[in-house]
Amino acid sequence: MRGLLALPGGLLMPGDLGVRDGKIAEIAAEGSLRGSTLLSVKGALVLPGVVDVHVHTSSEPAEGIERATRAAAAGGVTTVVDMPFDADGPLTQVTDLYRKVEAVTTCAVVDVALYGTVPASGELGQVDALVDAGVAGFKLSTFETDPNRFPRSTDLTILLALERIRDASSLLAFHCENNEIIKGLSERLAAGRSIGDPGLHAAARPAGAENEALAGVLELALATRAPVHLCHISTGRGVTLALRAKADGADVTAETCTHYLLLDETEL
Repeated sequence: MRGLLALPGGLLMPGDLGVRDGKIAEIAAEGSLRGSTLLSVKGALVLPGVVDVHVHTSSEPAEGIERATRAAAAGGVTTVVDMPFDADGPLTQVTDLYRKVEAVTTCAVVDVALYGTVPASGELGQVDALVDAGVAGFKLSTFETDPNRFPRSTDLTILLALERIRDASSLLAFHCENNEIIKGLSERLAAGRSIGDPGLHAAARPAGAENEALAGVLELALATRAPVHLCHISTGRGVTLALRAKADGADVTAETCTHYLLLDETEL
């Protein structure tokens, strides 16, 4: 492939990208590589594929694996990590995983990794089987988005899941929000406002509601030495908490979202 290569350090350089067996094999000066096929993009940028570590392909029945991955490919995303909280129920069983793998095999146009989860009951009997069957990790939530599809896990479930998933050599990702604060504020603020008012969503979610939940998960991660990934952190304090826990020995990674970096609630 020949074009304007985006290289580490922000360098843009006209060059050749050698690809062998679907992987980058060599980066060289423009015109210096030879191969069976030349794809010239005429000065357009050649960028590395993006890995999107937080995608809900099937939360809405009208979307699904095919549409979500086509949208990903159109935006330069070549790998997505799909969350387990689907419209038809959470991915808690090996049979759920196999059904989703079939959809990925049939419909996906980019690479897809799949998370599993633990049922609202806290039953952990499927963890080892899901790991053996190929889940990339597990995800739990401290907040109840939906009692069936996207339930809240209790602190005890979180502790026991961390231990079990650690022993299975997997990782546990978390949606961290304080359930009681957000539910309570939502009820108080809802009077006289449309249920679709984006300002209501923001007002019911003060930074402390996220930070408190993050802090609790990080303390349990430290106590269990389990690998933890923190989803969609939206506060500076949350990043500080994660970095401090990492310095204290926690095995923790975190993500944020582009709109959290570029927008605020005044632009809703």
